[in-house]
Amino acid sequence: MSITPRALIEWGAAGRPRGGEWESGDGYLVKIPAHRAVIAVVDGVGHGSEAARAARTALAVVDTFAAVPPIELLYRCHEALRATRGVVMTVAWIDVYNRMLQWMGIGNVATTLIRGDGSAAREHLMNRGGLLGHQIPNVAVASTPISKGDSLVFITDGVDWNPRTGAFPSLKPERAAQSLLEQHGNAGDDALALVVHVQDSD
Repeated sequence: MSITPRALIEWGAAGRPRGGEWESGDGYLVKIPAHRAVIAVVDGVGHGSEAARAARTALAVVDTFAAVPPIELLYRCHEALRATRGVVMTVAWIDVYNRMLQWMGIGNVATTLIRGDGSAAREHLMNRGGLLGHQIPNVAVASTPISKGDSLVFITDGVDWNPRTGAFPSLKPERAAQSLLEQHGNAGDDALALVVHVQDSD
């Protein structure tokens, strides 16, 4: 009997542009090719249409090349973004069969793994400085096991939630993301929160 990967994760996002702008430079993609979920969150430099264009460019590359190895995907994004303002980006891969998370990031998209077993400990992605499209550092892909009930939380710098100590709403992913945005969103910046919840495989 086959297991449908999409049933193993649930996600929700909430975002908005900076006050006075029509487009947001913050964006995300959740894609499931084969047995892996690929999740990307990007923040285009600045605000408005040019930041949004850079974000769309990065996410289009992730969408097209989601199945390639992580570092190759990063460099493909970098090349495609050379004619844009550039973006900061975090990408995560969830292996839905082996229950393993891989993640990497450039810039200040904060990414936190909150365990669903009641543990107070949180794991945080150590992002490298840089700007895709302009300056790309050496990046390592980190790995950690994941379990039923774990939540992966992404926020851009327009959400002033502290990933280390901030209260995390025990809600469905869409409502949790909306709560983070409503309670901690900064009207002076584009803002995005994305919450991914690991479900049971049974």
